Amino acid sequence: MKHDIKSRMSLATVALALGSHSARAAEPASVRPSEPIAVERADVSKLPNLQAGAEKGLVRYRELALHDSSLANSASLRGISTGTPLREYLVRLDSLRSFPPKGNPEALLVDTKVVHYPVLVDGKVSGEVSLVQQGAEWNVASLGDGHLAELRQAAVAGSVKKFAQRESDHFLVRVPALNLEFVGFYVQGALYLESVTDDAPASLKAGVAEPAVQVFARLVPLAKAHDGLPR
Repeated sequence: MKHDIKSRMSLATVALALGSHSARAAEPASVRPSEPIAVERADVSKLPNLQAGAEKGLVRYRELALHDSSLANSASLRGISTGTPLREYLVRLDSLRSFPPKGNPEALLVDTKVVHYPVLVDGKVSGEVSLVQQGAEWNVASLGDGHLAELRQAAVAGSVKKFAQRESDHFLVRVPALNLEFVGFYVQGALYLESVTDDAPASLKAGVAEPAVQVFARLVPLAKAHDGLPR
């Protein structure tokens, strides 16, 4: 159940996700980014006013939860807080279609200026607050129930356990045209993706992390077969 306060995917975002004929294709390059890129992908510390936006979103979530028991039990709202945020990056359909073998997966990632916060009630994931940057402000884009937030957190927890990552090292990578979502992180400078859910056509299993260059190469045929319409 998703409670939209402002449209999370505007016409501009849809256009960004599906691409346009004038967009440049991703150019082949080294699959390993520089260290600053690897660090900055997940870093939220340099995003001005983000914390104020998170606090505003938590107030909005609490207000809505009082009238919707699917978000949280009103009796437990005193123990409500936000967890570790995930910055969101998007992969455009046209760029994915053009992704060359052994190409640079970094070239596909577009910063959407959206950050997702899991909402914790007594330490357990209960829902999610999504913020979008508008000028100097971070405003609430949407509030969601706990299912998707739990899936994202499970992917993060798996990476933390298997790769000794920190929660704050992770970010979200979405391929809207194919209804796919990944948690991204770096291993020795190489971008890895862990699917949030199983997806048979893409040969993806939740909890399995793979180098991004391999994942994107496998998605190219699906992208080329896509009719370009939003799903």
